[in-house]
Amino acid sequence: MVTLVAVGGAALGAAIGLAASTGIGPFAADPVPPVFDPDVYRRATVVIGIESIDATSVLPPSGSASYQPGFMIDADTSTAWNSLGDARQDGVGEQVFVDLAAPAWVTSVRVANGDQRDTTRFLANARLARVVARFDDGSEVVLVLLDEPGEQEVALPQPVLTSRVTFEVLEAHRGDTSRDLAVSELTVLGHVALGADRVWQEDVDTRRDP
Repeated sequence: MVTLVAVGGAALGAAIGLAASTGIGPFAADPVPPVFDPDVYRRATVVIGIESIDATSVLPPSGSASYQPGFMIDADTSTAWNSLGDARQDGVGEQVFVDLAAPAWVTSVRVANGDQRDTTRFLANARLARVVARFDDGSEVVLVLLDEPGEQEVALPQPVLTSRVTFEVLEAHRGDTSRDLAVSELTVLGHVALGADRVWQEDVDTRRDP
């Protein structure tokens, strides 16, 4: 961690400014992150493609039923990811890792909470109550989910440019008969990054994953 200390002196300030502007030494400046421009992204938000999804635990298959993370992105609410309740009861502390198909300005998240095959299964398993979403720039947003079937969309306070989103469960509604957490669908919405925004984020991705 870098700690900044205010030091008086015009000469020192000038020297630091020169080093930062020329990219020399420890005062070299990182590229300035893009700022969302609504004039560039005038079209309506779209569903952002997801390249891969994973989770910190998965309930093992039972007979013909399975509970893989991929069921959260199959556009089918009759399937669901289930966490392993023996590992983290009610799913609190579980994480879901989402790699987007392309850099995007994320504006909202849509969730089909719980196991939505029927009311009995919905109430049997734990459901999301509060989730923190973390992005490439280090920012995070707490999402509050309703304890009800159907899809619900939670808007971010402002668009965030990212290629990955990590969701961590902070709180859950307890299931009637199971400590496993279920999520039927998870959708990321926003704007696919364009031009300099996309180039900047792809450079971040390259430096992070050489």
